[in-house]
Amino acid sequence: MIRETEAGEQELGEIVRQLLPYLEERRVILLKGEPGSGKTTLVKALMRGAGYSGIVQSPTYALVNHYETEDGLVVYHFDLYRLENHGQADEAGISELLTEEVCRLVEWPERLESSYFSDPVMVEIENRPSKRHYRIEDKKRV
Repeated sequence: MIRETEAGEQELGEIVRQLLPYLEERRVILLKGEPGSGKTTLVKALMRGAGYSGIVQSPTYALVNHYETEDGLVVYHFDLYRLENHGQADEAGISELLTEEVCRLVEWPERLESSYFSDPVMVEIENRPSKRHYRIEDKKRV
């Protein structure tokens, strides 16, 4: 299933509503887009929508952040931009975390082979002149 939406900051709630069920299903959500396209902004809004009240920031240097909502939903937020090869993911323990039964939000998933992600939901974000274009593709539900 593929959905495409144009949204600015004000309409980001609609994108969050579309993605929240995937968090609850503990799916892997792959976030693709150029630097500054709003991947981390979307993660912040998504975590707020899930009821997380803590700080959400890009794990650019830590590679992964762990969030847990008051309802017990566990989410791993990965930023793979700094990975130079697949071996680094294994050395850092990322490959193991990607298989855990929690929701995984992955920025820069193209840094790893697709075999690391089972049944992903792909979110591609593109900056447009007035709004961002979101393309959400659920690889499991065609």
